[in-house]
Amino acid sequence: QTRLEPLSPPGPATVVACFPQTGRPHQIRAHLLAVGAPIVGDRRYGGPMRVELSGGELVAARVLLHAARLELLHPLTRKPLVSRAPVPEDIARAAQLLGAELGAE
Repeated sequence: QTRLEPLSPPGPATVVACFPQTGRPHQIRAHLLAVGAPIVGDRRYGGPMRVELSGGELVAARVLLHAARLELLHPLTRKPLVSRAPVPEDIARAAQLLGAELGAE
C-alpha cells in the first residue's frame, strides 16, 4: 500500500508525494504503474522518457523519483531514525515545469 498526494495540477505528468505504508524496494514504481501513472524516466516500469507540456517538454535522463525523507526504526533501540536529502536539480526543474512547489517538509 502506498498513499499518494498530488503536488501539482493534473495533466500529462503530475508531481506526486508517495508515502509507502508497506515495504518493498520497487513498490512505488509498481503502484504508480498499477494506477496507470508510471514515473517519467522509468523505462523498466513503462514510464515515458519525455512528456509534452503546454510550457515545453519534460525530458528525463533517469527515473524522476527521489526520497526526500526516510524514517526507519533503529533495530536495537526502536527509536525513529530520520534521514533527509535535498531535492536533486533535475527533479526540482521538472517540478517547477509542472507547477509544483517542493519546499522543506
